[in-house]
Amino acid sequence: MRLVRHGQTDGFTLVELSIALVVIGLVTAVGLAIYRPAAETKRGMVAVIFQKQVEQALFNFALTHHRLPCADTTGDGYEATNCQDDNAARTGAVPYATLGIISNGLSTGNINTSQNIIYGVYRKSNSNPVYDADLAVIKERTGNAIDSTSYQDINDFRQALINAESATVEKTQVYVTGDGYTTSDENCLNNVVANAAFYLASTGAEDMDGDGNPFDGVNVNLKKDGSGSQCFASPTRLHDAGYDDFVQGVSFNGLLGFLNQNHK
Repeated sequence: MRLVRHGQTDGFTLVELSIALVVIGLVTAVGLAIYRPAAETKRGMVAVIFQKQVEQALFNFALTHHRLPCADTTGDGYEATNCQDDNAARTGAVPYATLGIISNGLSTGNINTSQNIIYGVYRKSNSNPVYDADLAVIKERTGNAIDSTSYQDINDFRQALINAESATVEKTQVYVTGDGYTTSDENCLNNVVANAAFYLASTGAEDMDGDGNPFDGVNVNLKKDGSGSQCFASPTRLHDAGYDDFVQGVSFNGLLGFLNQNHK
């Protein structure tokens, strides 16, 4: 069965993505160096570069597993054991072990103690698989028989992304708030700006708002155990005296384009 498509989708090859992630990390790091003391700049650079590594690992996981991983809600480095449940957490820690990430010689189950990153994945399920958009679950969405070689293949994940792209923006899924340049429009209840395939939020060098939580702004309500908010600050939110987190997100079309370019 053919996929229902919404126009032409462009994407990046693996090589292009790797180069782009490195360049973005370096540019951000240079920006940090302009405004921050050396020690803070170094910690900020480490956060940005590691977050980019996580992003690339998520792209590669999606390409090979035809879904995104669930969040790690126990701190053991693996995606939640109730991943297939509709009510499974949409946010939590990065599942480093599931992604095969090792950092600075640490075991995958212990990276969470040194890296403050929250991961959020879009999970809009539907009882009719044709319209399902749970990006963390493999489902047959394109009508292939169970004994078909195309059963639950990458086309089913593509269809989930297409379904998600056409869905209404809502706060029951992971989302960003704010206009990106001021804090006046940051309102997790009344200003739901956009959903995405996944979001990553990393703490900066300091607890800028001084509340004892390493995350700043609306990100303070994100929790590694999945019990917190699904609301992320805008990726373009400027750093200021009370905020130095790093947020990035990948759109449904962005991930779809990557799959189209790189799947053979």
